[in-house]
This record gives sequence, structure tokens and C-alpha cells, in this order.
Amino acid sequence: MHTETFAMKKRNALIVIAFILLAGLQLSTSARATPAPAFTLPEIHSMESLSLADYQGKVIYLDFWASWCGPCRKSLPLMNEVYKRLEDQGFMVIAINLDENREFGLKFLESQPLDYPIVFDKTKSVPGKYQLEAMPSAYLIDKKGTIRAIHKGFKEKDLSKIETQITFLLDE
Repeated sequence: MHTETFAMKKRNALIVIAFILLAGLQLSTSARATPAPAFTLPEIHSMESLSLADYQGKVIYLDFWASWCGPCRKSLPLMNEVYKRLEDQGFMVIAINLDENREFGLKFLESQPLDYPIVFDKTKSVPGKYQLEAMPSAYLIDKKGTIRAIHKGFKEKDLSKIETQITFLLDE
């Protein structure tokens, strides 16, 4: 009988933890469950056009960054590790560089190569579409193209929460 009680308590605790995690995702979702605005921008190295629509059906972490932004410089390599772990499950990171000069972003990327696409927004047209309020900011987009979470700023301690949200969306 004691074993059954322990097992039931453990099951109930797991249910509560799952509920809290889902509630956190839902709170982020309610902030802005809207379609992700479309864009086409040049890839920062090759200058070939890349479109958000190219990744339809994938969970996307859309990350706005600049080389002068300290938290951005910290988040990019950490998200690269998440990307490498989850890319085979349908996860994609797209980083939008907002430097005034493309060369600034390229110089940073020389010292910190990344495995996911980096695009350059010369005209700064995309931040307005996403109502960007802080740097860095990232938008978690589900497989249907809906913004499900917005992350303003970056703290390394939040990385596990972000990864939990990503895996939740991958499992949907």
C-alpha cells in the first residue's frame, strides 16, 4: 500500500510539473498568438534570398541580434547548441542581423561560426513587422506559422525554459 501511495504522489507531482510548464507556454502564447509576418532577406554570407516560408512546417526560433549587443553575442552560440541537438526533429533557428553595416555582423561570425541561417536586414523592415521592443528578442514560431512565445532579452538561466517550449512545440 505504501508503494502505491508513493507512486500516486510521484504521478501527481509529474502532472503538476507538466501543467506548470504548459501554463508557462500558454501565458507566452496568450501574449501574441498571431501569424508570424512573412519576410525575405539576404543570407549574410552569400546574399542569397531566404524566406520565412522556406521553413514552413518547422518550429522556428527567430532571433533578432546585432554585434554590439552583449546578450545577443552570448545567446547565439548557446542557441547553436540547441539547434544542433534538435534540428533533426524539425527545429530551425533563423537569426536576423540588425547591424548598420553587414561587415560588423560578418566580423562577429568569423569568431563565432554558427550552423543555422543568418540573414541581414539592411533596411530594418522586419523588426517593425514583429513590433520588436528589445535586443535581443526572439519569437518562437510553431509548425503552422503562429507566434507562440516571445523572449525579450536573454539570460542563460532561461535557456532550459526556452528548450522546453521548443520541444513542446516539436511534439505538437
